[in-house]
Amino acid sequence: MDRHARRAVVLTILFAILLLVLSIIPGDMTGTPGGFYFEGIDKVMHALMYGVFSLLVTNVYLAFYKIKFWPLLLLVCITWFYSILMEILQLYLVSTRSGELLDAVANFAGIVIGNLAFIGYKKLRY
Repeated sequence: MDRHARRAVVLTILFAILLLVLSIIPGDMTGTPGGFYFEGIDKVMHALMYGVFSLLVTNVYLAFYKIKFWPLLLLVCITWFYSILMEILQLYLVSTRSGELLDAVANFAGIVIGNLAFIGYKKLRY
């Protein structure tokens, strides 16, 4: 495994751990919205975080293989499964958080957008 691939794998694992930690810590520690708040900001943050995660996962895949539809679709499913697992964790194991179906939908949207953006970038670049 070359240095780029090793770095990509480590970064992806660290980001997955970050998502786990962010999923289990209390979401609102103050009880009041901050200065940058609007209705639905949590869904935007879900999409952004899982979009970045999707970019990282796809980058690891492309460090070893060429772009092919079915394996990338499988990566989308695996990444979405991880996001659903985090929502289930919040719903049943963390009393300060709540797992929501709309969060999983926002995660999926971010995953798809992240994959499409990364693949589009790679196609344009090469």
